[in-house]
Amino acid sequence: MIEINIGVFSPVTHLGKDITMSPFYGGMEVRTIEEEPNLELSGYHYSRHNISYSPKSTFLLEKFLPFLNRYHRVSVKNILLEHVKNCDIVVIEYTQLKYLTLEQCKHLQDTIVLFDDVDEAYDEDILLSEFKSLLESNNINSNNFGTITNKNLNFWYLNRVMASSNIAYLGTDDYTKIYSDKHITKQFNQDKDKNFIACLGTPHRKYRVDFLNFCIENNIDDNYISIGDAPMLPKNDVEFIKELAEKYTLEEYSKEYFYMPNKWKTTVYKNSYFTVVPETAFGGKEDCTIDYLTTEKTYTPMIYGHPFISFDLPGTPNYLKGLGFELFEEIHDPYDNDFDSYCESVLSFNSSNITNYTLEKCIHNSQNLYNEDLILSTWEEFLSKYLT
Repeated sequence: MIEINIGVFSPVTHLGKDITMSPFYGGMEVRTIEEEPNLELSGYHYSRHNISYSPKSTFLLEKFLPFLNRYHRVSVKNILLEHVKNCDIVVIEYTQLKYLTLEQCKHLQDTIVLFDDVDEAYDEDILLSEFKSLLESNNINSNNFGTITNKNLNFWYLNRVMASSNIAYLGTDDYTKIYSDKHITKQFNQDKDKNFIACLGTPHRKYRVDFLNFCIENNIDDNYISIGDAPMLPKNDVEFIKELAEKYTLEEYSKEYFYMPNKWKTTVYKNSYFTVVPETAFGGKEDCTIDYLTTEKTYTPMIYGHPFISFDLPGTPNYLKGLGFELFEEIHDPYDNDFDSYCESVLSFNSSNITNYTLEKCIHNSQNLYNEDLILSTWEEFLSKYLT
């Protein structure tokens, strides 16, 4: 049994009055920070934005507590600085780090303190080296300060399970996933009028624009394609591809990405054979030393019971198989991550390769996504790292 007390601390005291909700992270409250930082840190990652929200790992963990605490004793509480000694670990949202004072850092130095950047996978030395140097120069021990990133916790897997199921009842007769095997089968057998869906998201990953241009040049851009449409992408981030973004858009995108009302219609999935997944780290990602990374983009087609191929890192296929998921060799060799090879597989796609075995894999992936043992072991592996 895991027994762990997690404290959530925020050094920020002045917040804007307006509150917005982030459905992408399960309805998390977001507010602006209306104070100046206390620590002089020049690195890019310390200053990505000036908004405040709960650490994503603990916000997600709280959603799973009714399930987890059938097996363990895990608590998550917001704390003041004087409560630190009662916690096994303290979690602080990473971009609030610069609002700490040196006095607060001194108070925290004997406790395991984790800065939450769990939806990213940046190297810890990139995220903390300047901060730790500042602490050491002020005679503050920096050894207990670390990070939570996607390398430590498969955040996007658990996030998609949370977003598409009633997790509070996980493990009971009341538990349900959003799409049943019967619905997936019916959707799979529907007549198709498109080969694929490709929600390419932010255009700042060059290969995504290159893939769209390939589709245009080869007259397959009449499939379901969108670009410049992403859950947290500011409108001014797509100015340089404005014409493409206006032409290649999907009306159903926001509803289907957030599993909103009309869920049984799932138009783009039931009318297409497979998903092209534009993973974040394809071709490498700055400040990341990784050979695999899966985000919500990979798990979303599994929710819908849709076959998929993924622009991803070389280690991702084995990682997914290690979690028990099936891949779709009948569409593209998952171990061939050459850009031109993906394009050729999409261009030469033959629907006769989609068989009942493909359907079996789709149903398996959907079932495995919500597998209680996998969910439990994912959390256990993460939490056990911090037991004292």
